[in-house]
Amino acid sequence: MNRDQPLQTFIIESRELLAAMDTALLTVEHAKNQTDMVKTIFRTAHIIKGSASLFGLDHIAAFSQLIENVLELVREDKIGIADRMVTLLSSCSNYIGTMVDAAEAGQLEPDQAMSQRGLLLSEQLQLYLGASISTSTPALTTAQPRPSGAIRKPSGNADKESGYWQISLRFGPDVLRNGMEPLSFIRYLAKLGTIAGIVTLIDAVPDSEKMNPESCYLGFEITLSSAADQATIENVFEFLRDDCSIQLLTPQSHVSDYIQLIQRMPEQAERLGTILIRCGIITRQELTGALHVTHELL
Repeated sequence: MNRDQPLQTFIIESRELLAAMDTALLTVEHAKNQTDMVKTIFRTAHIIKGSASLFGLDHIAAFSQLIENVLELVREDKIGIADRMVTLLSSCSNYIGTMVDAAEAGQLEPDQAMSQRGLLLSEQLQLYLGASISTSTPALTTAQPRPSGAIRKPSGNADKESGYWQISLRFGPDVLRNGMEPLSFIRYLAKLGTIAGIVTLIDAVPDSEKMNPESCYLGFEITLSSAADQATIENVFEFLRDDCSIQLLTPQSHVSDYIQLIQRMPEQAERLGTILIRCGIITRQELTGALHVTHELL
């Protein structure tokens, strides 16, 4: 027997199971009796986990185990299966399908993009398991400014050394509906270096009577100290590009680049300038001087 035939059987069966899982997810939330549908979803994760282990596809097995753990809590009535979980599980099903497709093509280990996507989904699943946020994750309401004199300066070897990146992140209103957890992206950024400053923006939050609990209104100004290159940092948000606005300034950026950033963003210039000062990315003297020069040129 061809040694690839058992693997091909696993691929075919996995796709059939994932199709059944997707069908169950379409109706489970509003079904009067969710038990059978939850069993179908659980069975998919359980069987794929076991079969993947037989073929040494540990990344598929580990991810499926995480789904199984969450669904076990659903089966025990410890958590409910609501809209946000359904959306997340649909994303997980799609991700498993992607890993199965890769295995069929001969890729038996996840590449960087696949690992990154899996990590983001895993962190969202962990929220249902009561996993605590890593102590290395910075508080989202506090910014720790860098020491005086640590403002970015152009450097010929900035790509080889840790430099300060400024990330202006504005989440779109549908990011939660699409199964994304905004904080998971920030936690992943912390794995690339040190978040030296972060400010949560609530300018887009409407009055309570107009607020939709399923919509996201938050934005963040993040200062990241990292030796990672631009492509690596941009790839963190690869699966979020349609749901947010991202502006990235490199360690080689000048003060004038920050002035242009302030002018491009929706917040008032004075407020955003104050935020960048709080992040420690620019001093008040530099900001005032650059704005003065800009006004004179106008």
